Amino acid sequence: MAENGPLTLADLIELKQKITELDKADLLIEQAGRAGIDVSGQQTKTRELRDKLMKMKQAFFPGQ
Repeated sequence: MAENGPLTLADLIELKQKITELDKADLLIEQAGRAGIDVSGQQTKTRELRDKLMKMKQAFFPGQ
């Protein structure tokens, strides 16, 4: 990681935390789905957000 890059180590830590939070949200969404609640919109939103965060992580912090 370049010292003068647009993102810092703190940004990497935050990206990883947000991905972990999405994992927890997925479990809650799955639980709500089993309870009969329509969660298709939430599933789509979390999947799209995870994809964006993972692309950022891979672009700015490859291999980390």
